[in-house]
Amino acid sequence: MLCNRVCKIALMGLSMFCQLILAVRAQSPVRVELGNSVGQVGDLLIISLMLETKGHTVTVVDSEVILPAGISFNSAEPGRSAKNAGAELKTELETASEPEATRLIIKVQSAQQTSLMDGILAQLRLKIEKAAKLEKDFQEISLASKASVFDQLNRKLEVQSIPGRIVIMKDTPLPKVACFFYMH
Repeated sequence: MLCNRVCKIALMGLSMFCQLILAVRAQSPVRVELGNSVGQVGDLLIISLMLETKGHTVTVVDSEVILPAGISFNSAEPGRSAKNAGAELKTELETASEPEATRLIIKVQSAQQTSLMDGILAQLRLKIEKAAKLEKDFQEISLASKASVFDQLNRKLEVQSIPGRIVIMKDTPLPKVACFFYMH
């Protein structure tokens, strides 16, 4: 009898704790993050656009990425999160207000108001053009981004947008190494 009471009290406490955790998590902003990559001039890089819902129901993600001079957009493919929700991925290029920059508009919209899950929304293929000039052994380029997210009732949710970056390495030839023992 005493054991049943203790178990009931413990379960009630656990239930209240779980409700508190869910309430706090739902108050956190949705996070949309652009990934990072490293390459050399001429390389085609894959940068992920990622979503962390923080317990919210997210059905639409609109993201905008500023591609600086020397970085060009090649293509985009839906990630697992978008595929699982049957989402449609649309991209569009516009001239940015920054000199020699391009604005990449990305829209991921789930089918039939299905919630997008945490994970990769899209894989962006970006190319480091020959026009990118390096003054040092490497150069870090920030990919400024901003995002808007909406729920199934088309209400705008609070969002934290994390920019991406690309590190361009100088094309330095690898040193020629020979095995001393093999040469004898």
